[in-house]
This record gives sequence, C-alpha cells and structure tokens, in this order.
Amino acid sequence: MTGYRFVLNQDRDRRDDWAEKLLSLYRDIDGFLLERSSEGPYLFDELVIDERCMDTASR
Repeated sequence: MTGYRFVLNQDRDRRDDWAEKLLSLYRDIDGFLLERSSEGPYLFDELVIDERCMDTASR
C-alpha cells in the first residue's frame, strides 16, 4: 500500500515522507530475507516464467 500511495501522492511536500516509508518497507523486507538466507538467494537463483503461463496470457 505504501508504494501505491507514494506513486499517487500529488503533494510535493509529502514526497520525501512517502519515499522514506517506502524505503523503510524495502529495508524490512531485505532484513527478513537476509536473516533467513544469508548464504544466498531466498528461494530461487533467477526468475523463470513458465511458457504455459505466457501462452494463456496471450489468448
């Protein structure tokens, strides 16, 4: 929700507040992932999208 509010914010005076909230959220996510997998990627080495998924999206 924070990212959505950051993008939709039209008050330039509050931009820095929303940016800090968004960066804080990213820091929390990064801390969570590093805590649980400090040796490397948390789930996968790379993102792979199944061809079947792409095929059904084009129909």
